[in-house]
Amino acid sequence: MKKHGMAPSKGKKGHPLYYRWLEIKGRCNNPRHKDFKFYGARGIRVHEEWENNFLSFLSATGEPPFPSAQLDRIDNDKGYEPGNVRWIAPRGNTQNRRSSKLSKTGVVGVEIQRGKYRARIWVNGKFKNLGTFSTIQEAIEARRLAELSI
Repeated sequence: MKKHGMAPSKGKKGHPLYYRWLEIKGRCNNPRHKDFKFYGARGIRVHEEWENNFLSFLSATGEPPFPSAQLDRIDNDKGYEPGNVRWIAPRGNTQNRRSSKLSKTGVVGVEIQRGKYRARIWVNGKFKNLGTFSTIQEAIEARRLAELSI
């Protein structure tokens, strides 16, 4: 006997990624979804072939490489589409964010302070200062290297 709300044990609805796929579609397409303002309202869409075809989505993204893997958009201004998604650890996913509207540099983790560029990164619930640099390029590179080392 099947309980209400339980997915069948076989088929696409029983696949662990099926509900992640539904969630992605919800935040991109449903104005009543709690996160729609961060996705659909900004123009973030699900690739046309993936929109109504879970198996196409699964074929393109593949299985998560480890249990805590999250599907991440490489460029946060683009949608869920081939070439813009990857499996990533939760820690790495928290580093891949849009720049704040208040940012004067337009670069996440790089800010101007007293005419210099300061780079920092959020690690284990705290900001870690990466240094102060003369050019924005140096600060961006320091930030990039710190992201890779996490």
